Order: sequence, then structure tokens, then C-alpha cells
Amino acid sequence: MARSKKAKKTKESKLLYVPFIVLGVILVLLIGGPYIFPHNAAASSIEFGTFYKVSNQDYAPPGKVYVYFVSWQGCPIGASYSWPLYIALSHFGKLNVTLNYSDPQEAEAPNLPMLLFTGFTSNSSVNFVPIYLYNRYMNATPNGTPITGNLVTYGLEELKGEVPLPIYNIVKNYTTELDINDNGQILQPSAYDGSPPHINTVLVITGPGGTYIINGPATYDNQPAPFLFKGLSDQPLWQYITTGKTNNVPGITLSYINYAASQILGEIQDAM
Repeated sequence: MARSKKAKKTKESKLLYVPFIVLGVILVLLIGGPYIFPHNAAASSIEFGTFYKVSNQDYAPPGKVYVYFVSWQGCPIGASYSWPLYIALSHFGKLNVTLNYSDPQEAEAPNLPMLLFTGFTSNSSVNFVPIYLYNRYMNATPNGTPITGNLVTYGLEELKGEVPLPIYNIVKNYTTELDINDNGQILQPSAYDGSPPHINTVLVITGPGGTYIINGPATYDNQPAPFLFKGLSDQPLWQYITTGKTNNVPGITLSYINYAASQILGEIQDAM
């Protein structure tokens, strides 16, 4: 799947937090149950949409937790993570975002509403680093410079200049070296499973409690998460995460957003 376009509308997070959203997320965290995935020890293959504990090593500065979001500007997977990420990270600082849509040429889930993260001001021990490797159509850099070579090679070179070496090595390993286990069927590493091959969306969280990663799309109610956003507009989703209004957003999409936000919050807490 693919990722974003030039910003049409820019909105800055005002850290408006709707009490029932916060309460709902906290209750999910406390109750646990099926909403929080267990940590899995990494093997020779991994599953999409599952958090893995990479190691007990802390790759953040002392006393800090760093959240690295590696994606591209038209990625439908990145789109599906952007809304719960906003809710989770709003607990720890102020986000600047641009409302946008994913790649319109993507075959299975085109034009998904998404947030492009443009800045984060932390008011806690948690820091957020968003990294977009390609433009909306995955044929250029985010600033529009055409990419004529191999997208995997370019993406890794770009990533190397954006993150500490241990984080780079983790992303490289989990996207280009470890096979994907799809319900028992072993597939090639995720970077080579896309068309064209590219560094796909991953989320890495590291801190005193260790380092964790999730690769690829989550599944909710037996559907890949990007499918839950098909045909939706950005404004109703923006209103939901900033004011709590649920107009014109399907209930299953709202449930997924809160489910994924609780999962991300849980991993951040584990990394503390």
C-alpha cells in the first residue's frame, strides 16, 4: 500500500481533550482484554499489525521515551495509524498536523483521510519523531524531488540520516530481512511485498522499558484497518478526535481508533 500529497488544509492541535474519549481509552487500558495485543518475541518471521519487543535495550536519551513513526505521505497504512496516534500522543504534548488524503492510485484503499504530522512539542518525557520517506505517489521525495532509483535503497539511505543507528538497524531488519507470517503462510519481507517495493510504515517505541515495533496494518473486526476509512472524509474524523463529535463516522471506525490508541498508549507505558 502507498502514502500522501501536498497539504491542503493545516490545523494545529489545540490539545482539546474530550473527557469521554480520555475515559474510554483509560478504561480500555485498565481492563485490557482483547484490546491490548501481547508482546511477541521476534523470530525469523513476524506478523503484520502485532507489537514485538525487539529487546530490553533503551535507545532513547536517559529518562525519555521516543516514538518513531516511519511512513510515507500517501500510505493507507500510515493513514489508518495517524488518527489513533494523534489521540495517544496528545497525552504527552502538542501536535501540529495537516489534514490530507492517501495515494489516490492505490488499488485497494485509495484516498483515505489522514493526518500528516508536521511537528510535536513535548510536555512530558515522551518525544515523537515522524519521518516521511516518499511523497503521496511514492515517486518522489516529500519535497517533490523525483526518485529514479530503487525505492528501498533510497528509503534506507534517507532513514539513516533521520534516526539513530540502532533505530535504523531495527527498521531495516524488520522491513527488509524478516519474513512475514500471514496466517502460517511465509511471505517475503514487508519492504518487498509492496508494489513497487519500498520501506513500509512501522512504529518504533524505545525507552527505559525496552524497544518495541509494530510493522504493517493492524486488523480490526477481521478487516485490515485501512479498509475502515474507505469513503470517509477528513473533517468528521478531525472533529471526533478534537471535540468528540461522532457525526458521519461509522461506529466500527471509531472503535478501531480508540482500540489502536489504547494499544499505542500501552506500549508507550511499557517503554517508560
